[in-house]
Amino acid sequence: MIGGVKRSFSLEIYNPSLGTILTATFLALSIIFLYFVKNIYLFTILSSLAIYTTLLTVLSFKYRNSDMVDVMASLIERAKVIESPDLWLSQAKWYTLLGFPLVAIVSIFIYVFTGNPYYGLASAALSPLTIFYPWVKTYEIRNNISSQMSKELPILALMMWSMSQLGIGVIKMIEQLKREKDTLPESSREFEKIYRDFVVFSMQPDDAVMREAIDHPSTIFERILSGSVSISKIGGSLSSYLDRMTVEVMDFLRDKWERFGKVASSMSELSLLFLLMLPMLAIWFAIVQNNPIYGADSIAFFMYPLLGIGLILYLVFQSPPEDVKIKGNLFWGLFLGGGTFAGIFLLENFLRFSVQLWMLFLFPVMVFTAVYGYPIYRRMKWKNEADEKMPIFLRSVAEHIRSTGDNLYTALTKLRGNKAFGREINRMIDSYLSEAVTVGQVYPDSDSWLAKTVFRSLIDMDRQGVLRYDVLRRLSEIGDAYYDALQKKKESLYAFLGSTVLAPALLAGIIVLTVYVMVTISSLVQVPDLQSTIQTASAQGFSVSLGGLTGILTFFQAFTHIGNVLEQMLPTLEFMIAETGVIFGILYAKAYDSTAKSTFRVFQVSIVALASILAMELSLFYILHINPFQLGNLLTLLS
Repeated sequence: MIGGVKRSFSLEIYNPSLGTILTATFLALSIIFLYFVKNIYLFTILSSLAIYTTLLTVLSFKYRNSDMVDVMASLIERAKVIESPDLWLSQAKWYTLLGFPLVAIVSIFIYVFTGNPYYGLASAALSPLTIFYPWVKTYEIRNNISSQMSKELPILALMMWSMSQLGIGVIKMIEQLKREKDTLPESSREFEKIYRDFVVFSMQPDDAVMREAIDHPSTIFERILSGSVSISKIGGSLSSYLDRMTVEVMDFLRDKWERFGKVASSMSELSLLFLLMLPMLAIWFAIVQNNPIYGADSIAFFMYPLLGIGLILYLVFQSPPEDVKIKGNLFWGLFLGGGTFAGIFLLENFLRFSVQLWMLFLFPVMVFTAVYGYPIYRRMKWKNEADEKMPIFLRSVAEHIRSTGDNLYTALTKLRGNKAFGREINRMIDSYLSEAVTVGQVYPDSDSWLAKTVFRSLIDMDRQGVLRYDVLRRLSEIGDAYYDALQKKKESLYAFLGSTVLAPALLAGIIVLTVYVMVTISSLVQVPDLQSTIQTASAQGFSVSLGGLTGILTFFQAFTHIGNVLEQMLPTLEFMIAETGVIFGILYAKAYDSTAKSTFRVFQVSIVALASILAMELSLFYILHINPFQLGNLLTLLS
């Protein structure tokens, strides 16, 4: 058991001398088995182990004068976690030892599949998971902390600024914020460690804060903490500093969203280019090779899904982290989507209805994404509306309080029902007014972190008697900064949204255009006097290369049966369009709504895919005079 191994684990593998001996031994044995024994399998294993032990030796030599427990302790400190250095060292030793048989096995597999023993050396690439496991673990933890903090920074900055308006100091802020485990899961954990240091370990509060802030994965979080401590120590205005940092966080968010929009737009253009090329390659391959099934199926069922998964993963890793907790109706989505699939399947097998593959795929997907995703889409729409209307709401409250001197409850009573605030803000006003009388202090909940945090700040400042016009005006300016960030995100995604929504239609158009070109080429074969022209030219003394003309005729002959070939390919081409609608619908949801759970976007793009399939069938009927049986079946099904 790795976790149960204590420091008593005495095997010292971080020994430069031992590593050098092992490397030399494996290297010598690999030469012997290659040139004298002629055993390629053992040569592959031993040479791979020689590379593996070389990496271990280099690491051991680097830390030859250091206690590895201290090395692990420094990694733990960088990772900002509370764990035992002895445990990390024990895990590192065990993973390093497990790497020896793992490298040997993987090297054999590589050799068997490639036939080249030298390719087996690539198995040493497993060393980051074994020898360098503690360093990789540190990097992963720091990256996760940075990603999570990026989500929480706007909320944290706004909450700390609001607390500073109440006259709360840094240490008191930390004490309160460490309880916000639902709203600030990562930040509360950081504050919990600070609070532990100066309460349990009796550190000076400033030292405890600086210990956690220094070398933090999130540089902005580090600046907020260290700057707050420094400003408080010299007697400066903590409120003014946090005000500037809150605006800086909003600017950081705006820049990050703008960069993401540019990356997403570039990715969508390149991906659209590749996705449009694949059907053209399938058509060309089918005509030239006279095999309409093999090439098209390979692209539709292998290359398209693989490329789609790659695009989605790339967008997931590039997108700014945003925690969307809204959920859809999974049960009814699966039930109705599965029922749609079963109904179409029964139509085909029992009623002898000719159902195409794209129907079995696209219709259930459309039903599921609509039923599951519409509640999410609706709440996301209300959330975005609340974010956009928040500056208007704050300015209205500020002007009302300045002109009348009312408290928050009275001001909201007079402002309730204002259509300029939007549905979500009015719902929160009604919730606050109704529950403030019966329950007392209450914070209205919302899917919008901005609306939720602003209402909480307003209620706390009103209770402390510091809800002033200048504070509300500054709060509305912070809301404006967040609104600007949202607008930058939308503007940077315009090109992405256009190419995403139109992708199925563009694909259908490319297919129709390709077919039209192929049909035009095939018509050139029907030159009636071509052979007589050759004979006449020869009789008149012109030199005619019959071999060259025969080659041209052979080339054109491949296109003579284009109608039959494309008729057999039509179901697969339609399936490609349906796949394109689903793939780009997921990309649309992830980019625009920051979550792939917003599947109603998939439904919207799938409608475009459905219309594109029908338009393509009608166009091909006009070009090839193929009986559009798919269209007839679809109309029968819908009726």
